Amino acid sequence: MAKRYERIGDVRGAGLYVGVELVKDRKTKEPDATAALAVVNGPRARRVLISATGAAANTLKIRPPLVFSEANVDRLLSETEAVLAALKIDVLGTPMAVDHPCRLPRRVTPVLRRQPQTA
Repeated sequence: MAKRYERIGDVRGAGLYVGVELVKDRKTKEPDATAALAVVNGPRARRVLISATGAAANTLKIRPPLVFSEANVDRLLSETEAVLAALKIDVLGTPMAVDHPCRLPRRVTPVLRRQPQTA
């Protein structure tokens, strides 16, 4: 999948724990948190749960349960790939989720996380 999609900058992990880093440009490795959010929310609508993590919130965190079958792997990959294939870029460079069966095309906005306050 990483060879087919330029947005995938790196894939790393150990055992069943996998991180897939999404970037705007593979050469510069500029993080793409909005694309990561789209790839997290797209499969969620199809009842497949993954999350995003990292300093820039651009790394997909895939942590399946130990009872993860080959059929589960196939579903995870097909649902994730469907969202990656449907991810388009608008004229402002902002990813837009399209071709989703439940909603019209929309601009993807990242969730702003509140920074912990220091005392």
